[in-house]
Amino acid sequence: MMRNITIDIAKGIGILTVVLCHNWILYHDRGELSRVVFSFHMPLFFFISGLFLKKSNLTYKTIVNKADTILKPYFVVSLLVLLFTSIAQQKFNIAALISVFYASGATAIWTPLWFLPHLFIIVITATILTQWVDLSLFSWPKLIGLLLIMAIGASQLSLFRQANFGLPLVNYVYGEGNFNYGLPFNLDLILVTMPLYLLGHMFANQILNFKFNWIYTILAGAVFVGLHYFYNQTIELNDRQFDNVLICFMQIFSGIYLVFAASSLLQSVKYISSILAHLGAASLFILIFHFSVQHKLTGILQYYFPTYLMLDAYVSLIASVIFSLIVWYFVKRNAMLSRLLLPIAKTRAV
Repeated sequence: MMRNITIDIAKGIGILTVVLCHNWILYHDRGELSRVVFSFHMPLFFFISGLFLKKSNLTYKTIVNKADTILKPYFVVSLLVLLFTSIAQQKFNIAALISVFYASGATAIWTPLWFLPHLFIIVITATILTQWVDLSLFSWPKLIGLLLIMAIGASQLSLFRQANFGLPLVNYVYGEGNFNYGLPFNLDLILVTMPLYLLGHMFANQILNFKFNWIYTILAGAVFVGLHYFYNQTIELNDRQFDNVLICFMQIFSGIYLVFAASSLLQSVKYISSILAHLGAASLFILIFHFSVQHKLTGILQYYFPTYLMLDAYVSLIASVIFSLIVWYFVKRNAMLSRLLLPIAKTRAV
């Protein structure tokens, strides 16, 4: 797929919402802003990821290529963090090592990393499914089928909120009674996330040729704002929370539409579109590296400047994004780091 500025800007907006969701501004009180952002930001990323799915046979080469692109950054970063932590503490943590390979949201060394191993499972599964059913073209039966699967998955998420449902590995490492660990690689989320990914695949042509429409945008905005004004419903996949299915569905898809509408509009705003598209291109590195920097810097700033909590949060957010961009630039220009964190095809092009 050729680069598309609307998609790049949408990815930029999406990754900023991810950073915001891990910022003090949202998580200190879990108020309305938190409910609004959580109601669409992760579904947006699964939908965007589905835009790049190409129908092909699942071969060993396909699996290796996808692992190289998606899994490699997860394991390289996780194992390096584990190594440095073990050296600093002068003690190897076997539970942390098991956590890396369990790869759920609550066991990932850095929480946002859960997206990568789960996306890998989705991509492989979707590649198999699209060999049997052509989901690249829209049809009402296919759309309704995907929404029904998603509704079933959403209604079952609460079953996996407790960790003591019989997985010996989780109970061995974390003890009985812990919660929100889910299945390895967050497999319990797949009935929700897979349909979102396949819907992105289904609507790829429409998104590639997206045209801004005031009427549709106003309608989507009215639905999104109205539902949040009248109802306190949201989702949080990592916490296995999915409130009223119908309301959340409407929030998800109106929110996704508004992001692409905004992306289409912002194309004409030179500097803003350039910045957002740049952030979209670096979204993987922002996803990986923002969390620790933002968390630690927020703690430091709030300790020394306790009367400027909101300003501390903004500074931490901006600093974490800038740090991630610096890492991205440095990795692209370093042969060894490129091989560790970038896909082989991109490494050869560096």
